[in-house]
Amino acid sequence: MSWPRLLAPAALAGVAVFLSLPPLGLWPLGLAGLGLWCWRLRGLGPGRRALCGSVAALGLLVPGLFWIHDFTGPGYPIAVVVEAAFYALAALATPPGWGGTLAFGATLAGAEMLRDAWPFGGVPVADIYLGQVGGPLAELARLGGAAAVTLGAGLAGAGLAGLARHRWRPGVAALAVAAVAVAGAALSPDGGGATRLVRVAAVQGGGPRGLRAVNRDPALVLEAQVAAEGRLRRPVDLVVWPENVVELAYPLAGSVEEAELSSVARAAGASFIAGVTQPAGPGQFLNQAVAWAPSGRQIGSYEKVHRVPFGEWVPMRSFLRHFADLSVVPNDAVPGHGPGLIRTPAGPLGLMVSWEVFFDERALAAVGSGARLLVVPTNAASYRTDQVPAMEVAAARLRAIATGRDLVQSAPTGYSALVDHRGRLLARSGLGGASVVEGELGERRGRTPYDAVRRAGPEATVAVLVAAAWALAAAEWRRSRHMSSLKMRNLATHSTPNAPR
Repeated sequence: MSWPRLLAPAALAGVAVFLSLPPLGLWPLGLAGLGLWCWRLRGLGPGRRALCGSVAALGLLVPGLFWIHDFTGPGYPIAVVVEAAFYALAALATPPGWGGTLAFGATLAGAEMLRDAWPFGGVPVADIYLGQVGGPLAELARLGGAAAVTLGAGLAGAGLAGLARHRWRPGVAALAVAAVAVAGAALSPDGGGATRLVRVAAVQGGGPRGLRAVNRDPALVLEAQVAAEGRLRRPVDLVVWPENVVELAYPLAGSVEEAELSSVARAAGASFIAGVTQPAGPGQFLNQAVAWAPSGRQIGSYEKVHRVPFGEWVPMRSFLRHFADLSVVPNDAVPGHGPGLIRTPAGPLGLMVSWEVFFDERALAAVGSGARLLVVPTNAASYRTDQVPAMEVAAARLRAIATGRDLVQSAPTGYSALVDHRGRLLARSGLGGASVVEGELGERRGRTPYDAVRRAGPEATVAVLVAAAWALAAAEWRRSRHMSSLKMRNLATHSTPNAPR
């Protein structure tokens, strides 16, 4: 097989999956791309499977991670190559025969669980599941979070590949399993009915976007937030300000800013959450979501647990400082701990600060501790395009489905959004301008199946499916060898030696 014929379909498959990601969100193309991806892997040896998996991953990640280029030119290709290696391993773990129909989705889900955890805590952006938020497969998050959605998408893609090759049994079987799983997920517990309606407002101060936003005067950011607060329509139960819109070079306690934030809560007559950064010793800072009661009394705080690598902390700083300019990230955020639960008069709230919304475990930890509503203060102002903000909203929608909780997200320049427990986008702001996104969200107490089984469910499912697929591939190989042996025996038995002359 020529190299173009081998690699072109793999590259096209990856590009099709990229087109399913937000902001484009063409989810049917994602399934078509996965079908082509699976089709290309069938029948190849280990080396060519890994190569085609890498090329498909590049088609997905070269445009999907392009936002990294705005922050670091050298880091962008390094990140793409490292992340693509996980999909190469997935292709290597996919059996070459029709056992691959069963394993394809499981190996992809396994690859994304790995890249969402390593290196440096993971980079869960441009994952396959984000492209399925607008489609029916998003329901699978209720059964197994992001991994279940990726698995289902891969299974559906493998089914399409089977039909394309006129392998009707495995193709129809794969599509039927995916369809039954989606139907089961849609009928499964989803957090239950709302025990109480909460009037929520996400305040967006507006301002410049891109790298120039990083150097914006903190006083101007706070001033913009206070001005946007004037658009608030009362009465309201909960007001949410974005991540780190209050940036301090001194402690919050006893500061002018603390008094101002307390007065914001009193004026709104509502529980109030604002993102605050403050120093925590030499070379360190705290990234917090701080809560006030309607009386203006501070009632709790949550320190961000899952930090952004090279954004909020620099791994191996003492080593890398000899090779790179680290002045953009001069200090490291101190990692928090705990489930992100803050109890307020508006109800028990589950906090996920910005980057944390891309991780299932942060949402599960909050809900498992009693959160009835999810809150996401974020700051995506440093991203020049809408690529990452749109994927962040998609991640928020998946976390809402997985936990059965309504969700409010607040960003200084967008997107601020309200999402219900079924993942439906109720309201969303634009990018850049000042606005207030308001609406009613429900407090919920029920559990989803995923909340019950936690992460052990997807991991065990992936392992079982891959093992079963390889067992099927081994049985298929043994059957092929046996049939070849029988054929050779029959030829030997029925052959007639040449008559002597």
